[in-house]
Amino acid sequence: MQSQLTPSFIPNKLSSPQYTAKQVRSTRALLASTVLLMAGLFSAPAVMAQTAPQIAKSAPAETLVTQTSATDRLQGAWRLQQGKYLDDNGVWQDYAALHLQAIKVIADGYFSFTTVKQPPSKSGIAAELAPTEFWAAGSGQYKLTDTQYTEYLSLNSFGAKHGQTFSFEYTLEQLGDKTLMHTKRIEKGQLKEVEVWQKL
Repeated sequence: MQSQLTPSFIPNKLSSPQYTAKQVRSTRALLASTVLLMAGLFSAPAVMAQTAPQIAKSAPAETLVTQTSATDRLQGAWRLQQGKYLDDNGVWQDYAALHLQAIKVIADGYFSFTTVKQPPSKSGIAAELAPTEFWAAGSGQYKLTDTQYTEYLSLNSFGAKHGQTFSFEYTLEQLGDKTLMHTKRIEKGQLKEVEVWQKL
């Protein structure tokens, strides 16, 4: 197998007596130059652009979606704009009424979010804002299709089991220079949560 993989102009055994020290140094220099040239070629954008369609043809459908513009548009930091969730008593709780604020970061197959409660000051003076209260946090990995965004929790503050999933239907909307992500979570056919996030 070695002889099939080695080009004819490169000796298989450089230490063989039939090769002089000068020939060995020359061959090693040629090998080093070839490796550097190949590394430069494969990292060049033009080559990557040419090989991307070939990779795409052989990749599974879910992988394709994960590596397309939808994922690129999801990558980054998002601020919660509005939302509501169905509590254990079947009552809808509005995030604005609860004074909740949240940031979510999505990057390289991972997500992380932190939610706090910041009640407004009664006098309207910023310096007299009520103390910020921690509400919830979670992080882990995610998977993406063209319509579904699923979070797999690794760490969280609300007692969910490791690996528990939360799946959201999502759509992206462009309003001028603002990118919005609309999500809704449905469990066993029942709508449980609706959110709107703005990309920062």
